[in-house]
Amino acid sequence: MQKGMTLLELLVVIGILSVLLALVARSDWVAAFRLRSALSEARQAAALARTEAVRREAEAVLEVADGSLRVFLDANGNGEQDAGEPVLREFRPQGVAVEGGPWRFNGVGQPAGAGSLRLKAGRLEGLLCLRSGGAVEEVKGACN
Repeated sequence: MQKGMTLLELLVVIGILSVLLALVARSDWVAAFRLRSALSEARQAAALARTEAVRREAEAVLEVADGSLRVFLDANGNGEQDAGEPVLREFRPQGVAVEGGPWRFNGVGQPAGAGSLRLKAGRLEGLLCLRSGGAVEEVKGACN
C-alpha cells in the first residue's frame, strides 16, 4: 500500500493548476492592457483637440459617438459635426466601452467647462477628468 503522491504525480497536479491560474490571470491582464491603451489614446485625442483648436483658432470637439472617440473642428460652434467640418481623428477602442463628453476647446485652447470620460474594460474602469484649465487627469473615484 502506497501513502502520499509520487514526484511525477505532484508535478502533473502543479502543471495543471498553473495552466488554470494562467488562464484566469490572462483575462484580467488583457482587460487591463486594453484599458491602459484606451486611456492613453483618449488623452492623446484630447491633446490633439486642444492643440488644433489653438493652431487653427477655431473650436475643436472631442466627442463619444457610437462607442468611438472622435475629434473634429466645429466651424459653426454648434457642438455637432456638420458637413464640411473635418474629422481630425477617430478611434474605437477594442473591448472598451466609452461614455461621457463632449469636450469642447475654443480657439485659445480653453475648455468650455469641465467634464469626464469613463472607460470600462470588463470589470476594470478608468476615469479621465478635463480640468477648467484644460489639463486632462486620470483619477480614481470621481472628478471634483
